Amino acid sequence: KAMARRLATLLPFPAPDVDALFSSVHATVKGAILGSAATGAVQAALCILMLFLLGVPGPFVWGTFAFVLSFIPMFGTAPVTAGATIYLFATGHPVSGIVMGVAGVLIGLSDNVIRPWVQGSQDDMHPLLALLAVFGGLEVFGFAGVFVGPVVVACALWALEVYGRSRLAGAAPLRPAAYGAASVLTMTPSCPAARVRSRNAAAAAAAGRTRRGTIALASI
Repeated sequence: KAMARRLATLLPFPAPDVDALFSSVHATVKGAILGSAATGAVQAALCILMLFLLGVPGPFVWGTFAFVLSFIPMFGTAPVTAGATIYLFATGHPVSGIVMGVAGVLIGLSDNVIRPWVQGSQDDMHPLLALLAVFGGLEVFGFAGVFVGPVVVACALWALEVYGRSRLAGAAPLRPAAYGAASVLTMTPSCPAARVRSRNAAAAAAAGRTRRGTIALASI
């Protein structure tokens, strides 16, 4: 908290914007942690269920191992499901091996649904954007990208929001010329300067009409 307060004093933004930034980052990190935990729990439960139904020994032990591996994006639950598939083929159960292989692929792909959905439910980030943030973070930062990627995207969204608000707040009002000089003068009749300008404009218009009339008579 002390470091956050120190950082808040260094950022050249209003206090409400800084608070919004810190809240967004906090929600994003929380969403990344909960997303990883939820993904691990669901994948572990599915592994335990499939291992139990297909008769693989020690389903709960391997399910717990799958839960731990689910936090490693490069591996996930693949070592457990692939090992179970090989075991079923090796013990003469090809149909069960095929079923386990298909189930392993589906269990691995569930990461792409559960993680961004939980992530988006915490920080109002669209699940597709959260998924792209995770993939981009993994590509750039490696394992830490699971957390860093969504944080970078959250900061970018905050910056766009602040920029949009500043553009709207700094938009130039309608210029008086848009209404016409006569409209502006009639809109401010109580202003002395406006009354003076109005009289001057009327006198100038009258002088112009007189001048044009004189020229017309001289031409006749």
